Amino acid sequence: MKLTLTIESKPLDVEIDHVVAGLLAGRLNLSSDTNQREALVRPLPK
Repeated sequence: MKLTLTIESKPLDVEIDHVVAGLLAGRLNLSSDTNQREALVRPLPK
């Protein structure tokens, strides 16, 4: 899964394995029916 993170207005392109994406989704307490990609790319609350 390719993601672009923006930190202090600077883009950072990263690619994570689907297993890592699944672990991150589990850590974020996403339900199993949630689209992981959509959930991981939305902005984090400040």
